[in-house]
Amino acid sequence: VARSHGSSGVPLCRPPPPMKPCDRATPAAERGLPLRPEQPHYGATDSGALKDAGGIGHGEVAGQRRSMWFAALLVLLVVSEGYDFGVLNGAIVLIQEELGSSNWEISTVVSVTPASVIPGSALGGMMADRLGRWRSLLACCILLVVGPLGTALAPSVHIMILFRALVGGGIGAGFVIISMYLAEVAPSGMRGRLTVLEEIAIALGMLLGYFTNWWLAGISNDWRWMLALGSITPLIVALLLLLPQVPESPRWLFAMGRAEEAEATLRAYVGDVEARHTIALMREQKEREPVDAQGGFADWGSAIKDVQTKPGVRRMLSAGCAVAVGQTACGYLGVAYYSSTVLKGMLGKREAFLATIAMGVAKVVAAIIALLILEHTGRRPLLLASAGIVAFASAWLCIAFAVDAGALALAFGFCLFMGGHAVGLGAAVFVYIAEVFTTEWRGKGMATVLCVSRAFAVVNTITLPLFVDSFGAAATFGLQAVCCVLVAGCIWAFAYETGGQSLEALSQLSSETHPSLSDKPLSGCRA
Repeated sequence: VARSHGSSGVPLCRPPPPMKPCDRATPAAERGLPLRPEQPHYGATDSGALKDAGGIGHGEVAGQRRSMWFAALLVLLVVSEGYDFGVLNGAIVLIQEELGSSNWEISTVVSVTPASVIPGSALGGMMADRLGRWRSLLACCILLVVGPLGTALAPSVHIMILFRALVGGGIGAGFVIISMYLAEVAPSGMRGRLTVLEEIAIALGMLLGYFTNWWLAGISNDWRWMLALGSITPLIVALLLLLPQVPESPRWLFAMGRAEEAEATLRAYVGDVEARHTIALMREQKEREPVDAQGGFADWGSAIKDVQTKPGVRRMLSAGCAVAVGQTACGYLGVAYYSSTVLKGMLGKREAFLATIAMGVAKVVAAIIALLILEHTGRRPLLLASAGIVAFASAWLCIAFAVDAGALALAFGFCLFMGGHAVGLGAAVFVYIAEVFTTEWRGKGMATVLCVSRAFAVVNTITLPLFVDSFGAAATFGLQAVCCVLVAGCIWAFAYETGGQSLEALSQLSSETHPSLSDKPLSGCRA
């Protein structure tokens, strides 16, 4: 399937000619290039324009089906990552009871995972650029098979911490590789919806983990079985990746000088018309920015130099950091990991597990809603709405703990927080950071912003149980509400809309040399 050239026949549209310096004064529509925000009809997707040019043929329909199957394969691995988040929520309660671990030891077991996501993200970005998306994802699967098994068999907390670090490295690499891999293969008109499947997969995995906690609690070696089951899904994905039908990313192939293979993969997954259009845009971008020794990908030395000298790169990084950091700085991982620990003192262990299951259901429902509305509302409005909801939910929990409002009020607050997070800061983040960076920057850019994001996650997972013990739950969630308000402000200030554009068109929008954007902020971004 990956090597197939799709449907054949007379070309439905001609690719735009290479842009010459004098062409910059020519309207974009006359050159076949995507419209800028201030031009008429902005907001119509490139895929929509391509459909108008040539209609939807058999190749496009077949490509959409292939893209759906490909997305299903990738997000199956994300289910295992979500399962790890969910199952650890209950497992740490049982580990602490069985091993007599202190709060500090439990905080270390939990926080070493997001801490290891930081080097894992950086390693994933470098591997994806050097080895390709396919090989890198296979290596990620191996880490996610070995890590949970080793954690389950660990005789002590110290050995457990080592294997939890492997799990964190696999999750960090997976976040980077899966998001870019899916964004680079999917048709532009489906890219947002398919990438949102990551959040639905995380939500389903977390719900499965929460349910497993409740189901297996009380059996012999309960927490060991809970953790060991997390290795099944990565093993299945690793075996499926070995099938010859699984493609390499066409953007990576093109950057490595394998243009014919790139076009064949694009034809198989997006159809003839969009494939020709995308290849033409990639060639134009390559002519503007000559390929370096890294095969068209920015190395770390040139990346640091670009940040210092190119406003367009700083614009991409600022937007990506604001969104990625917002995902964790709002306190999401602390709630995902410690809700059962916080609630068990008031509700009992099994009741706390049930409340956490309800929280997982809320997250799944919200992620499905995001899937349905993302392409209609855009990325930025969803992100802002999500930040507002988690701020309100954190304030609700602060008041509920302060006045001892009862189990129902607390469960509602946790469910509202997880649902509000899933609808934007969960669903739209990986879509956004995969879109906002250009191809040569995507691997290292995503790795950079995810490293910064996970640094905030480490602080959150270490401090939340310690703050609850020292200052109380009400004060802790009050502080979290303030952080959520700051997150909303940063997204408002730095994030611009990326929906409705091809990846190559977005690279033009973020370029400091773009005639309409050289001295003013992007559409949707405050000055």
